[in-house]
Amino acid sequence: MKTFYYIPFYDLSIGDGFWKDRQRLNADVSIPGVYKRFNETDRFNCIYPGWKKPTAHSHIFYDSDTAKWIEAVAYVLHRHRKEYPELEKLCDDIIDRFAKRQQANGYLNSYFQRHPGKKKFHFRPDHELYCAGHIFEAAVAYYQATGKNRLLVVAEKYADHIYKRFIQKKNTSFSTPGHEEIELALFRMYEVTGKERYKEMAEFFLNTRGTVKEKTYKMFTDAYDQHEVPVRRLDAAEGHAVRAMYLYSAMADMARIDGDEEMFAACERLFNDAVKKMYVTGGIGSDPRGECFTVPYDLPNQTAYSESCAAISFMMFCRRMLLISCDVRYADVIERIMYNNLLSSVSLDGKAFFYENPLEIRQAELTRSRTVKPRSGFMGLQSNLPRFPAWQRQEVFSCSCCPPNINRVIASIGDYVFTCDGETTYLQQFISCRTEGITVETNYPIGGKISIKGKDYGKKYFSVRIPSWCRSFVAQLDGKKVTGAENGYLTVAVEKDFTMTIDLDMTPKYVRCNPLCKENRGKLALVRGPVVYCLEANDNGDLDAVAVNIKSVAKEKESSLSPLPALETVGYELSSSETYYTGESEKKERTLLFIPYFTFANRGVSDMKVWINEN
Repeated sequence: MKTFYYIPFYDLSIGDGFWKDRQRLNADVSIPGVYKRFNETDRFNCIYPGWKKPTAHSHIFYDSDTAKWIEAVAYVLHRHRKEYPELEKLCDDIIDRFAKRQQANGYLNSYFQRHPGKKKFHFRPDHELYCAGHIFEAAVAYYQATGKNRLLVVAEKYADHIYKRFIQKKNTSFSTPGHEEIELALFRMYEVTGKERYKEMAEFFLNTRGTVKEKTYKMFTDAYDQHEVPVRRLDAAEGHAVRAMYLYSAMADMARIDGDEEMFAACERLFNDAVKKMYVTGGIGSDPRGECFTVPYDLPNQTAYSESCAAISFMMFCRRMLLISCDVRYADVIERIMYNNLLSSVSLDGKAFFYENPLEIRQAELTRSRTVKPRSGFMGLQSNLPRFPAWQRQEVFSCSCCPPNINRVIASIGDYVFTCDGETTYLQQFISCRTEGITVETNYPIGGKISIKGKDYGKKYFSVRIPSWCRSFVAQLDGKKVTGAENGYLTVAVEKDFTMTIDLDMTPKYVRCNPLCKENRGKLALVRGPVVYCLEANDNGDLDAVAVNIKSVAKEKESSLSPLPALETVGYELSSSETYYTGESEKKERTLLFIPYFTFANRGVSDMKVWINEN
């Protein structure tokens, strides 16, 4: 099995432009803001052994929230340590609390240590191994960024304890994690430390999964947490979307590290199924009942769960798949998520976040049952109304896994730019950056022009991804036109010093959904390059009777919301004076103003639609 490697973000210098601005906002506003909210909600205090508040203030997943925040800070420090000494001090204090909280035998979980009546490693859905995995990832990231190994020592001691309990003594009430994550974290520890034990542990959890009967929540089947069959036999993306994608990421790690063809074949099947359950914005997990996948092309817009963490975990899976097979589909999915679901997850001012990312908002839905009182039910569901996502971003959630997850992926977005083999460097994502031998300059996705300069470049070929949305492009190598893209990549033989430009056609276009998606039959979505657009009532009034004219040319218009343009088109407003009628509805031509999807809900609550009726 041929494998590739990626150029890590810390070996890249992100240049001025779209992503540098977002990384600055992330470091200066979002990460400190998340710290403040986590501090107010006692996520950091509950680690500290001397904290005296009631135990009700701790939670089974608080340690994972804290660890992801440390990991995000580590990624900032790796490139900009001198600029953020205060963030490093905060991390050192939290790490000190983790070290003091750790038991002599290595066990570390603030919730179970604050609740002495709770049995350790007894109830599988209690997130113990999930929290451990995030501590391991944070430990590796902080060690790589700062050279400080205190958290890594803590992580290794805890990992050794888990090894004894689950593999040597087998004295736990379950054999595999209820919420996957530790598997990919252990592979990461193995690749950084070189210690075979961590690889052995990761493979134990993967190979055991689906071979023994395990407990899960009573209201779900075994497919909910992906343990209904052994992992190599999985053929459909099912169950809790975040759990699934963390599992698939670890499966891809194992396939690459061990050259496991059977495991890779399973990963390919799972990817092929997952894209049939993916929103046009890159979101996955359409059912709020369990944050789950359903069946192919079941993509409701108003009730879309489309969790931020799920989209991020899909990015993680696709990046790992690119290290095994340089298949443009994986890079295309990453891009779709980057510029839509990921960016919509955080407000334009960097202060607030979406847990869920809907594709349509209709405020009238909340008031249509005018005489029936809503009643709370399981997971906040109401007996007489569908469950709708929040329509405004929040600064913190009771389950706040998403904000620090968003923090860490934006801070390390450079990981997604390049993949390489012995002869070729592949430019997968178009971000201004500089690394050894290569400089990329672009204002993408505002414009479609990308300039690449090679200086003492050490490989024979350079390859640029041609996105699946791109109708046409113009490319030049050292001033001469080049053509011949194959399988989604334009690959050229280059000298040690070279200049290459590529100009991608960013003409806006309408896209349709698969006809099997009943929600979007007869509807269109407007896209420009990788960016999905939407209508907001703030700009367009009532959206219920709006239709688009596919023949109308979208005109770019300056936007006050983002550096990307708004798009103005000619559409229609449909109406009738009758409830039922024959013939055509009344049709009035009108102008429609589309904005990038990721900018919606930044001007107060407003109805919004991605998919618009086609007239």
